[in-house]
Amino acid sequence: MDVLRSLLLIHPTKCAGTSISKKILELKGCSKNKSNRYSGYSFNRFFQKNIHYFYTIIHSKGLLLAPVILIFYFVCLYFKIRNIFKKHLYGLTFNNGSIQHFSYKQWKDVKQVDAKTICIGVVCHPQKRIASSYYFLGYDKHISFLNFVTQIKNETLLSSIKFVGFKAIIKQHIISISDYFVDEYEKCAANFIFKQESLNDDWFAFCKKYNIEHTSLSHINKTKSNSNWKQLYNEYPQASKIVYDLYKKDFEAFNYKLVSF
Repeated sequence: MDVLRSLLLIHPTKCAGTSISKKILELKGCSKNKSNRYSGYSFNRFFQKNIHYFYTIIHSKGLLLAPVILIFYFVCLYFKIRNIFKKHLYGLTFNNGSIQHFSYKQWKDVKQVDAKTICIGVVCHPQKRIASSYYFLGYDKHISFLNFVTQIKNETLLSSIKFVGFKAIIKQHIISISDYFVDEYEKCAANFIFKQESLNDDWFAFCKKYNIEHTSLSHINKTKSNSNWKQLYNEYPQASKIVYDLYKKDFEAFNYKLVSF
């Protein structure tokens, strides 16, 4: 069995999955440009450089929303047509967010899972992930972190976004990590899990297990503002309990401990 061709990466947002995705694409023979594009690295860099504009677009209302929706649909239509003729699927969908961040169930729905599939995935500390999403999505310039997690809790973060296409993108950043991995029986479908905190060691163990040539990973797609995620919880101690209550199953499933102050 060709292990590389059998790999399916489940890539929850903000868990260092881009590093793994890019490396696997390179091992499959993709050029640097293609691996940057297919892994989402190129778009994420562009997104971060222009986060102020994207934040305005995502949260647009009224007359501004109509042309934005039209442009979004044309972009999604391009990817839909492109993916009909290509083996490697990527890009945006009309109402399911980014293909790079599809869950196991979504990959199965588009027939990318079979008996030979080796499902792998990357996870990170739930508190760190939500802090990283807060910065990555540009909310840090508009609301406090405590307000951000409170809005996730009371579901107003998503309900305040009027367009379903943008709502799906934001949802991918705040749903439970566990939800990415469960199958139709609500069991974890992953054959191998990487942890962001031990990524290099896990990558070495993975290569050894599946007899893949080992080369070092690069930590890419880092959210620049998120240099010390614990500082957010130090500033807003109430946020720790809110995040724990929201993502308790992630703490338990991946053996993480609550960081509180």
